[in-house]
Amino acid sequence: MAGVHIYIHALEWSVVKNRSMLPVLAPGDQVLIEKISYGFIYTPGYYKPGETHGRIKRYRYHLARPIQERDLVTFFSPDRKKVLIKRVFQVNKDDLTVLGDNPEKSLDSKQFGAISKDLIIGRVIYIKKSE
Repeated sequence: MAGVHIYIHALEWSVVKNRSMLPVLAPGDQVLIEKISYGFIYTPGYYKPGETHGRIKRYRYHLARPIQERDLVTFFSPDRKKVLIKRVFQVNKDDLTVLGDNPEKSLDSKQFGAISKDLIIGRVIYIKKSE
């Protein structure tokens, strides 16, 4: 009998690369991203919800904790070319507004509008400051 193995990355480290979240996050800081609170993706790659790719389908399971204002979140940019870290400013039914703490250096909802909740990867739960 064949077994199915599902490997879920619940936590992930990421390195801050720009100044959009100063003074809270600086280039070189490391952030620990928790992916389970908002949902997780169990297939590799990014597909729109329900879209099939061969025999692989992307599923998103939503768990207990809703997205809250002031959360630091990681998400795919609307064009899906970048992964960004921003602060949640406003939560709506299907989307949310995200802003950088450093407005002059931030690519955020002021430029691309509110983002779909399906673009959320996870929330920042720990910050390790660079030396």
